[in-house]
Amino acid sequence: MDDYVRELVDAFKDERSLYEEFGLAVFKLLNSLLQNGGYKYQIFYRVKELGKLEQKVIRRKNEGTIYNGLKEIDDLVGIRIVFYAHSADSGRSFRRNPAGCSG
Repeated sequence: MDDYVRELVDAFKDERSLYEEFGLAVFKLLNSLLQNGGYKYQIFYRVKELGKLEQKVIRRKNEGTIYNGLKEIDDLVGIRIVFYAHSADSGRSFRRNPAGCSG
């Protein structure tokens, strides 16, 4: 691993816990809002693995993209929400759970 890649990976390693806290906070907020709305859904979050970040930085460098810091790198933390739609509907409305049921 060259110095450029190592510097970015080490910076992320130092700050990864902040990304984890942020991802968890957003996850909890969205989950609460969706539960209160009665939607039928699944929600996930993840923080980029160090090895995957290393691969991404190397790949992008080979493609001609040089990052000047972590703030320029997309997708270090992600949230995915899957909504379940009524099959009898046009697919545009979301199925809601009865009040009080979790996602």
